[in-house]
Amino acid sequence: MGLRCEYLGGVLPEERALCERFEEQLLPYLEKMGPYIGELAMEGHEVCEEIILRHNGILRGGPQQRQWNYNRLVRCLRKFKAEWAGMKNAVSVVTHGNLLH
Repeated sequence: MGLRCEYLGGVLPEERALCERFEEQLLPYLEKMGPYIGELAMEGHEVCEEIILRHNGILRGGPQQRQWNYNRLVRCLRKFKAEWAGMKNAVSVVTHGNLLH
């Protein structure tokens, strides 16, 4: 199976598994949540800003930087997912209490 993304500088054989993991495990979530992440980043949300920075680092950074960017991206996504779950729960509590109707 070929890689979906264009990687600046190409993909070294030893990092192919990393790029495949990025495309299979992280990219679908980034594509789904990208508009929200981008909007929050424009508002100054630091975690979202770093998600964008690390995503671009994987695709546009040199091969020697991909593992580091990947590790940072995973950490940032964990933080974002936790915050996102908290926001969804807060909205759910408010809407079930009919405060927003």
